[in-house]
Amino acid sequence: MLKKVLIALVAIAAIALIAAAILPKQMDYEKSIAINAPKTAVWTHINSMKGIDSWSPWNAYEPDMKKQWSGTSGEVGETMTWDGKEENVGAGSQTIKKLDEPNRVETDIIFTRPWESLSNAFVNLEETDGVTTATWGFHSEMTWPMNLFPALMDMEENMGADWTNGLNKLKELSEATAEANALRAQAAAAEDFAEEK
Repeated sequence: MLKKVLIALVAIAAIALIAAAILPKQMDYEKSIAINAPKTAVWTHINSMKGIDSWSPWNAYEPDMKKQWSGTSGEVGETMTWDGKEENVGAGSQTIKKLDEPNRVETDIIFTRPWESLSNAFVNLEETDGVTTATWGFHSEMTWPMNLFPALMDMEENMGADWTNGLNKLKELSEATAEANALRAQAAAAEDFAEEK
């Protein structure tokens, strides 16, 4: 009986490894949200590592995780490293790789814990009639046989809640920024009008 169980386990493992050899070796995920604010207001919250960190959903898992910043804020090469105790947080670094103001930011994310991996993340902005669609996503290359795991998991179930929470926070911050900018513009216009009189 034990011999049959062992043979069955070996067969299952062999099938899984063969499947991994023919499955895609990349993992992609993205999610979008409509923000009632112009691109310029949203851009202020995605164009630096501190801006991105302000709406990161993983801060809720461990608000006091260790963080360090290096490079010039809002420029290519700016890096944030983090070291958390929670499994959902792990440890690693995120570096700004490309800035296309006010349309898109791209970053490299390196995880060192709970496992080693490299991902390319982005936030893309498209504005229509004062409403900005923000799309947040990532692309990761998976080595064999690790590429088997994306095929076995439901990406939306595993990542959807965090992505939704992050994008909702980005929406909240951006709409507050747009409102504050509009109030400042109104005050400046009123002041100019008063001076002209």
